[in-house]
Formats: sequence, C-alpha cells, structure tokens
Amino acid sequence: MKAIRVGAAILGLAVAGGSWGDAKAQTPSPMNFWQFSAGQVLAPYGADAPDWTVIVGPAEVYRPEYEGSKHYELKTGAILNVRTSNGFFLSTGEGLGYDVFRGKNYRAGIAVAYDLGRNDDHIGLHGMGGIDAAPQFKIFGDYVVRPFDVPVILSLNLRKAVGGYKGLSGDVSLYMPILGSREKKYALFFGGTITADGEKAVNAYFGVTPQQSVTAGYPVFHAGPGPRAAGAGLSFAWFFTDHLLLTTNAGVKTLIGDAAQSPIVQEPWQFSTSIGMGYRF
Repeated sequence: MKAIRVGAAILGLAVAGGSWGDAKAQTPSPMNFWQFSAGQVLAPYGADAPDWTVIVGPAEVYRPEYEGSKHYELKTGAILNVRTSNGFFLSTGEGLGYDVFRGKNYRAGIAVAYDLGRNDDHIGLHGMGGIDAAPQFKIFGDYVVRPFDVPVILSLNLRKAVGGYKGLSGDVSLYMPILGSREKKYALFFGGTITADGEKAVNAYFGVTPQQSVTAGYPVFHAGPGPRAAGAGLSFAWFFTDHLLLTTNAGVKTLIGDAAQSPIVQEPWQFSTSIGMGYRF
C-alpha cells in the first residue's frame, strides 16, 4: 500500500474538478458528484496552500441525451477551476462556494451551483415540455479516514433548487485514491455514490403530469421521494508538465426506485466519459 500512499503525493491533482459538459452544471448526469471535487479535501491546507490555483482548458464529454435516454451525444465543454488558500472556489463542477470549515481531514461549506434544466427536443421527450434552469443552493462536506495508510473519503452534499422546480436532491459517496505518484504527477480515484431526490425533484425529471400525458402520449406517472440512482466512477488526473494537465472521468450508474419505473426511461443503466486538457497558471 505504501506504493500508493497519496497523502502529500497527490495534493492538488484533483483541481480539474469536472468540466462544463460533465456537470451541465448540476443537471442529473451519470457522472458521480464526488468526481467534480475528487481529492479536494486532500489538497494543501493552511501555510502549505498556494494563494491561488487556476486551471482552465477545453473538454469533450460523451453522455446520454437525458437521464434515462438510450441515445448518447458528444458535447464540447470547458474546464474552469479557481481556488484560493482561504477556501473560496469557482468551478464548473462545484459552482461558486466557500469552505466554511477546513482541516487536515475534513472540509465543509456552502456553494451556489446551477441546474441548466432540460429541453424536450430529444427522442423520448417530445411533448414533455422543458425544465427551467434554476440556481441550486448547496451544502457539502468531506471527511477523510485512513485505514491501512490510504485515505478513504466520505462525501456528502444536499442541493436545493431556488426557483424553477424548487426540488431537493442529495448524494452520499465513498471514494479513494487507488493509484498515485510520489512526485505529484498523477492520481486515480475510484468511488461510488447513492443519489436521492425529494418529491419535487424526482417528478420534475421523471414524472408525467396529465398535461404531459396528453402532449407526449405517456401514461400519467407520479414518483415518490427516495433513492434515485446508484453508481460508481473513476477520476484520473496527470500533470505531464508543471502546467499542463490531462484529466479524464468515467461514470456508470443505474436508476433505481420510482425513477427507474418512469415511462420516459428508455434504459436505466447510464454511462458517461470525459477527457480534458487544462493549463495551470
């Protein structure tokens, strides 16, 4: 296990954080939410932290046209990740936020993200109408334990749409580094997530109202609150120079509970992958 002792070896490698196409900014996605901030709780803290970390660059994402679709699309996106030593951050994956509490083994804070909603121009959604974009207020926390000298991160978040469908969603994740470089050149993370929705959120994306039943031809469907999906993912980052970064993510999940029974779901198993190039200033 000492060969993958990551502590100081991978600090700062997770700043790729996810791309605009991955997160879309927080629209339901096969990507696990921990992948948008993988390893941030392990990053340098206090006097060791850089005043500013800035990474920008292009990305490509392959993902379903909507959650539950059997059709996929390739989207061009971008990586943007700005972090300061006092805990402020702006990223395409996590939004605009602040680490209110931060220590060697934990971080917790608040953020404002953005759900871009959904339109009905995809096969399977015609006549369903769009879902309005909505800001999301988010609280989050990461906690690290170190069994066998390898960090395992418990990651939690709770998101509330402000406006739009006004729904509540949350995630519980466990992930860990499974490969790392003592020279801080690369790191590979693996983990899993369970996602749950409140009634408004799950019905915004998976319910069928009487009006939608008429226009789209689906039977009326009302979903109850509870677990929506379970998934796993890999997140990899490699600094092949002091400034140039390659980052790639892969995620797979299956819809569960009432969401899996929705008539708009063509395929409950979903996957997504992305690759991006970032420049660290």
